[in-house]
Amino acid sequence: WLAWLKLLQIQHRKYHSTPVIMQNHLQKATLHVMVLLVTLISSFLVVPSASHGMMTSPRSRNVCAFEKDRRLFGGSNAPKAEDCPHCLNLGGTLARCGLTANRNYDFPKNSRGEPMPVNVQATYEEGEEIVIETKLTAHHKGHITVKACKISPGEVPSQDCFDENPLVFVKDLLYGAKPDENYPDRAYVAPFNHKKKVLDRKGVPGMMFRHRFRLPQSLRGDLVLLQWHYITANSCNPEGYDDYDWPKGKRTNWYNRNLVACNDIPGDGRGMPEQFWNCAEVSIRPRRNNPDESISSESLDDQSTDESAEDTNDASDGSGEDFFSDEE
Repeated sequence: WLAWLKLLQIQHRKYHSTPVIMQNHLQKATLHVMVLLVTLISSFLVVPSASHGMMTSPRSRNVCAFEKDRRLFGGSNAPKAEDCPHCLNLGGTLARCGLTANRNYDFPKNSRGEPMPVNVQATYEEGEEIVIETKLTAHHKGHITVKACKISPGEVPSQDCFDENPLVFVKDLLYGAKPDENYPDRAYVAPFNHKKKVLDRKGVPGMMFRHRFRLPQSLRGDLVLLQWHYITANSCNPEGYDDYDWPKGKRTNWYNRNLVACNDIPGDGRGMPEQFWNCAEVSIRPRRNNPDESISSESLDDQSTDESAEDTNDASDGSGEDFFSDEE
């Protein structure tokens, strides 16, 4: 754009040294250059969209990079900085842990561009019921699934490995969504206009979700990846939505029944519906012999709101296209 400024200076000198009959032509040329200059500069100032979402607990690799984790690793061995942790809308068969711009979280990097050390975020027991927290920065309805795969440090798992170890959805701890017997791995996203919605403005603002999932019974390892997968439903409805009655007997606007059905959902995120992927590094220990010593699932119910299933929405349509536009 500095070249454009130089061109404006040249046009200005020509204007004042040219007969009046030519000045109108120079005025038009100068106006044209100014329009181009404003357009060019504006392209550098465009604010990215609010995007969609991320797994915040256990913290995904991209969230760790956003928060930098300098206290854990320090200095140059901290994760390479991430400025858009909610933007990983390519993944699956393309990048199991999500891809945004030139950052592929199958290969998390430190600030020097070297492979990150193992960064375990939580330790569980096989078969345990765990809480997955999600933040959606633009509410586009849909559902969330979580899968697991045991790996070695530096290993990139196949999607098949994740597909063989789906977690089972147990309970919605904030909004009362029930398990779907036809799709037991799905945690459905409560509508944006839920009367008891929880909003978080820290870091990247968004609506919070707390879903309880059950780990596979036979999966254990010092390093296990949890693959969080969010499938949106603002462009088409995935299979099974019409048969999910939530809250019971009401069929309220947790989804848009007027949308067309999705065709085959792309395995890499290219095409409709838009999808997002994250991965968190965890450790899963063998289950202890005494079941009474294991963590009680009831202890995870502190914020459970079963009654909210019968008090889900207000009168608005709850489209929630963008957290900021709906909230402000």
